[in-house]
Amino acid sequence: MSERLSRRLPWLLACTLLMPLAAEAELNLSGFGTLGGAISDQDFTYQQRITEDGTLNWDSVIGFQLDGHLTTEFRIRLGRRV
Repeated sequence: MSERLSRRLPWLLACTLLMPLAAEAELNLSGFGTLGGAISDQDFTYQQRITEDGTLNWDSVIGFQLDGHLTTEFRIRLGRRV
């Protein structure tokens, strides 16, 4: 078995087993985000991004979340930061 297939096999099995439940599932997609800034009082770049000019790249986050209510007793939540 190739390494690529062996890494994907658990996901394939989980999807196959949950497929009947997912057909009747209630799905909700939502997003989230934070905006944060950082500025340094040093003459050098800190942690590869933070300078005297400041940056929003270090603390700002945006992402998505998928909630699935498969049954009244079983729920699944997947999230991904972009």
